[in-house]
Amino acid sequence: MIRISSDWYSPVLRRLVVFFHLFLIVSSVIWAQQDLSLSLSEVAVQIREQVNIGNVRKDIARLSSLSTRVTGYPQAASASKYVFDRFVEI
Repeated sequence: MIRISSDWYSPVLRRLVVFFHLFLIVSSVIWAQQDLSLSLSEVAVQIREQVNIGNVRKDIARLSSLSTRVTGYPQAASASKYVFDRFVEI
């Protein structure tokens, strides 16, 4: 098994990657629930109104606090459970 160290990239980049993934997931779910007749700008406004920046920061802090989330490491299971629980909560 190839082990990838999480030290090769900065914590800032790690947070940006996590935020980007969370944004894609949330926007995909919201987009799927939207009426397709809405324009993109209307959907963007609805997404913006539904996003709670405090929750986004909490999610980023929680996931970036793990030393690694690579499959096979103990923290991967913890991250997976956290993301699942957040989707259930949402």
